[in-house]
Amino acid sequence: MTSDEDLKMEHILLTAISNDSQKAFIKIFRRYYTDMVMFASIFLDDKADCEDVVQNVFTRLWSERHNRNIKVSLKSFLMTSVKNQCLDEMRHRKVKQNYHQQLSPSPLDITPENYYLFSELSERLDSAMREMPDVDREALQLSRIERLKYAQIALQQGVSVRTIEVRVARALKFLSSRLGDFIPMIVLILSMIFKAFGPCNS
Repeated sequence: MTSDEDLKMEHILLTAISNDSQKAFIKIFRRYYTDMVMFASIFLDDKADCEDVVQNVFTRLWSERHNRNIKVSLKSFLMTSVKNQCLDEMRHRKVKQNYHQQLSPSPLDITPENYYLFSELSERLDSAMREMPDVDREALQLSRIERLKYAQIALQQGVSVRTIEVRVARALKFLSSRLGDFIPMIVLILSMIFKAFGPCNS
């Protein structure tokens, strides 16, 4: 959950960028970029698309820095912006795929409280990833984040495909033991996405 200290820091940074401080903008970018990309990945299955959405949100934040009045926490605002752009992208994909069905205009029921939970999940995930053995962490990142196939990872690391399978399975088991209490939230978010939009076709 966003603390008073975090809110105070966000206010200082927002005031600074409204006065054209590129240094403050870069600090905001570094502070929230990873969480925003991870959050976008709940909606979009392509990492490059997630990064594009986040870049667009930051571009708009900078271009509207003199006129924007953010009345919620900065992180909640950024996450909401990411969610809305992801939903726009998903609607656009539906049109491109010639689906002749009208999408519901109402957004998914993901509230600011969910964003705070996601932030806590992100912190727990970062902590678990740091505790994980290097070889397992690298295999998991290449498989789940970079979306490489096991054969590609094995070739890159000079080991067998079976070794990569074992490392990824071991990493997932480790994360499950550390993040078990967050599993219901993850399942709920994913179920809402599939219910509203159907599976994404790549």
